[in-house]
Amino acid sequence: MYIPRDVIARILEERVVAFEPEEGIALWFGAVITLSSAQLACWQVLWENFLKGNLPISQARVLSRWRGESTQVADLFKRHPVWRTIIVGDGKGRLWLRPMFYRLPGYADASLSPMPTAPQ
Repeated sequence: MYIPRDVIARILEERVVAFEPEEGIALWFGAVITLSSAQLACWQVLWENFLKGNLPISQARVLSRWRGESTQVADLFKRHPVWRTIIVGDGKGRLWLRPMFYRLPGYADASLSPMPTAPQ
């Protein structure tokens, strides 16, 4: 799902989402996520993709910074609450971070709408 860059900038500014790679922690629409080193490598790629608009990317690309044996992102996130809730896919090997605009106040179906602006 494409997210316009101005929307991304606003939710970053408002700290709706954040990523602290040194700490292995991400904030995603109110959820605090702790990540192992393998998960952190994958999240970093997904995060950078999110900052560019959040279009689906290949599983191979998500795994590109991790130096391990698995060829499946699912293996690294097995039993982690973000798998299939925040990290989602299309069933064809492409993944992205699922925005949760519905968790923000004042949104009817904000998953498909840009964030509203204040009246001028």
